[in-house]
Amino acid sequence: MKNLLIIFSLLVNSLYGQMSDRAADSMWLKYHPELNRLSPLNHDSVQIYFNEMINKHRVSKGLNYIVIDSSLKHVANDQLNYVSKIGKLTHEQNNSVKKYPWDRARFYKVPLTITGENLSVRSFYKNYYHFDMSSKLKSNSISFIYAKEIFEGWKSSLGHNTIMLNSECDKYYFDIKMLEVNGQTTIYAITVFGDSK
Repeated sequence: MKNLLIIFSLLVNSLYGQMSDRAADSMWLKYHPELNRLSPLNHDSVQIYFNEMINKHRVSKGLNYIVIDSSLKHVANDQLNYVSKIGKLTHEQNNSVKKYPWDRARFYKVPLTITGENLSVRSFYKNYYHFDMSSKLKSNSISFIYAKEIFEGWKSSLGHNTIMLNSECDKYYFDIKMLEVNGQTTIYAITVFGDSK
């Protein structure tokens, strides 16, 4: 009997070992139907959750609230589209008039005396990722899950956290862009910070 269990175990491991990540990910829905009860991604909700998180963080450090400023939207989305197109994170562009964040602010006629920019990228198979993160965060909101992971990633990085806690900044814009390729999801995120002076 023991030998039969060993053989069965080897067969199962062999089968899963040959299965693609995409196929394996699709099985999560079959065995975890609770994934179907997660509230779907809502772009505006991700921004709202992120805004709550960053302001709670800033206030806990004795800093002012920071407000979402739609004048920074073009500045943020320009770089978000650029990094998602080239497939890697960088704060620079090849275009000389939009090379650095402050150049992009000038290009879009947004007057700033200081500029900060945070970027992140994460690739994952959705079903496994949603199951794992909803279990860890005890949340049924995909929007909250994405906002939380992005925020915590920047908070745990000294350089990114320093930008989020810059006392001279009083406005910002946060956005995400998602790409789906062969069943895998890649989420790019950006935050551009500035001042009203």
